[in-house]
Amino acid sequence: MTEGGTVSGVASATLTIANVSDADQAEYSVDVSNLAGTVTSDPATLTVFKPADHRDAALDRTNNAATTATFTVVLATNSTPPFAYQWFRDGTNALIDGGNITGAATDTLTLSNVLAADEGDYSSASAMKSPVSSARTPCSP
Repeated sequence: MTEGGTVSGVASATLTIANVSDADQAEYSVDVSNLAGTVTSDPATLTVFKPADHRDAALDRTNNAATTATFTVVLATNSTPPFAYQWFRDGTNALIDGGNITGAATDTLTLSNVLAADEGDYSSASAMKSPVSSARTPCSP
């Protein structure tokens, strides 16, 4: 591995790879040397997660009063779980479970016993729960 481009710190205690992509997914180890010799660390695995990618969000619905309306998010198959979801009404009003609302933080929103007061534009946002984090690999002489 060489210094430059998106890679920095190849000769230091911290290796940084900026803007990771599928091509960076691998096991990484480090050689540490002093007068007593050289040791190689155990490998640290870099896994590249793909963000949530909406393929099919809520579709328009028309319901009769006192029926149930269900909206489901479908993500692209190349998205990497786990995901966090949040449903909204009229663009900015984050929904919470309660009353006739269930699933406000899941991939499926259910409105039971709908009434005219429930009319609105429903949308969702999805994101990965766990972004890539750094790893430290112990190395003993």
